[in-house]
Amino acid sequence: MKKNYVLFAFIFLGYISGKAQDNWIPTFENTELVIQYQLKDCVDSDNGFDFEYYVLKLENKTDQAIILQYVLGDTTNFSEEENAANLILKPKQTLVGGCMTGDNLKMFSRDNKSKNPESNSFKISKIKTYAL
Repeated sequence: MKKNYVLFAFIFLGYISGKAQDNWIPTFENTELVIQYQLKDCVDSDNGFDFEYYVLKLENKTDQAIILQYVLGDTTNFSEEENAANLILKPKQTLVGGCMTGDNLKMFSRDNKSKNPESNSFKISKIKTYAL
């Protein structure tokens, strides 16, 4: 009986930790597309970096390929062209950003090693989709 409690505890803790890593925040949805984001710590010990990024999760809800365009981040100090993204999503495809993915799927939040680790606010704008 005690083994069952231990087994249940491991299963429950595994479920909770899996859910904790799946904390996506919805930011845009229409009939074709879902865009979500989450904060992710990206540590590169070899090079001494410890950054926090907003990573994107893009889901094509349709049965056809779409072209997705958007501007990621604040354009006050940068031009829209520098922050613009153009992606093709296959039918029912989901793309998920990560520490090592290109800039189109992540946005810098803050340097965790900084003495004043101010975060940049998440911003995505000018979202457009076109059927292929």
